[in-house]
Amino acid sequence: MLRNGECFAPEQQFPGTESAFVLWAGQPEALNRLILGYSQHLPEALLQGGLDGSQLAPVMQAVRGLTVTPLATDPMPTGDAIALADFLVSTTKHYVHFLKGADTVGGETDIATVTRYEGFKWIRRKHHYPREINLETDHV
Repeated sequence: MLRNGECFAPEQQFPGTESAFVLWAGQPEALNRLILGYSQHLPEALLQGGLDGSQLAPVMQAVRGLTVTPLATDPMPTGDAIALADFLVSTTKHYVHFLKGADTVGGETDIATVTRYEGFKWIRRKHHYPREINLETDHV
């Protein structure tokens, strides 16, 4: 940030107790492996391998502490957040494509941001109708 010609480090606009994080759902396996560093099936595999159930929580906490990859940062530029979201969706689509069975994730990805000063803004949006009748043409 520049202020009166002096360069300062980035500042978090809304500091709180939580740091930046990535949240995902739906088809989580690809991102579990990428971000957490292990499959969603690891706890069950450990139990089947003989781990005592009372040890599961501390073992999983230790595993996660050593394998997690925090991809979001405080503060993260909006452009980087957009690129990260696009990367995570693309990774999931490609991972699911190569699994046995039908693709359950795919197609074009719509991306929008919500920021303090610009509010809701489309970054990338597919058009289901010709641009002249879509009524929203002021985005990429």
